Amino acid sequence: MIADSGRSVAFTGHRTYDGTAAESLSAAVERLYGRGFRTFLSGMAVGFDLAAAEAVLTLRAAHSDVRLVAVVPFRGQEERFSPADRVRFLRAVAAADEVEVLAGGYRRGCYAVRNDFLVDRAALVVAWYDGSPGGTRYTLRRALALAIDRNALTEGQPLDPAQGIVPPGLRNTMGGDFRQGSGSLIDNEPDNYEALCQQAKTLLEEAGGVKAAGQITLLYDSTDETAAQTAAAVQDAWKQKLGLIAILRGATAQELADALNQGEFMVALTTVTADRGDASGLLSLWESGNGYFYSTAYDMLLRAADASGHVEVRDAYLEDAEAMLVEDGWVIPLYYVHRHSGLAQQLTAPLYDGTGVYRFSAVVRQAAQ
Repeated sequence: MIADSGRSVAFTGHRTYDGTAAESLSAAVERLYGRGFRTFLSGMAVGFDLAAAEAVLTLRAAHSDVRLVAVVPFRGQEERFSPADRVRFLRAVAAADEVEVLAGGYRRGCYAVRNDFLVDRAALVVAWYDGSPGGTRYTLRRALALAIDRNALTEGQPLDPAQGIVPPGLRNTMGGDFRQGSGSLIDNEPDNYEALCQQAKTLLEEAGGVKAAGQITLLYDSTDETAAQTAAAVQDAWKQKLGLIAILRGATAQELADALNQGEFMVALTTVTADRGDASGLLSLWESGNGYFYSTAYDMLLRAADASGHVEVRDAYLEDAEAMLVEDGWVIPLYYVHRHSGLAQQLTAPLYDGTGVYRFSAVVRQAAQ
């Protein structure tokens, strides 16, 4: 049982962590001990989680009131590890002051449950990020994003070039405009486009060139005329600026939705909408368990935002989450659609949750009088 979440710390970081920040990690847990934190929770994944658990055990050797809680998402997790990491896992679990096994076996969404458990029981989260997510795939994703001219895509259309995932008009927790407050994550300055394409070419070369990229398939809704035109324009930009030949694959709206849910695509063009008047309504679409995208660090940023009692801190977590998706190239925002709407007379108003957020999913049809 975790006695005092107010003095508890959780960890998150890449599975590719190789120990390069060992001194910084040790110093961090020592400083946290000095600030009064006594309980440390590790999600027990390979990489940073295991390293953090070992750092806490080293701290406990000098301070007997330190506690390590090993939070295991499902029984048998270590069977997926390499022999060396399996030994480290078993050693850390055996030495832990408490072990929480959250499921009897693997099931979809179990890592998200583990992340919720960590954030709900910690006052502070320590994250490790080396700035180089995903190696070659990351480099290729960034090249594809940089080569798209959003001004050309939206010219003459009721569309605005995207500045990020969250469009202007959605509020932040402090009551202002989220997009205006966080700034643009995308350079849409026309004079900079050719320089961005040159940067994209350099990234593609670093990823091994056109041959290494292989054949890219772009999935889109063929029943949507705007989507079909956008797909063709993106295909042309990649060909003209990078020399990449993308194959367009049209699908029905349902086929596209199924492919997204199952992760059966390379690049997919889709429209997303929020269920609330807040940035989290869009950013929550990429939480683990909602589709193909899984990132412990991303999940914990959103969970930390939900748990935060300080408006400035909540906004900072949401800004970091959006930046992770865009800057890592997982999501390539293209444009915002101008869409004006009103509430029909037979529908009740959206639910106001008291924090300034209107939740549109709460709209219901009124019974006939």
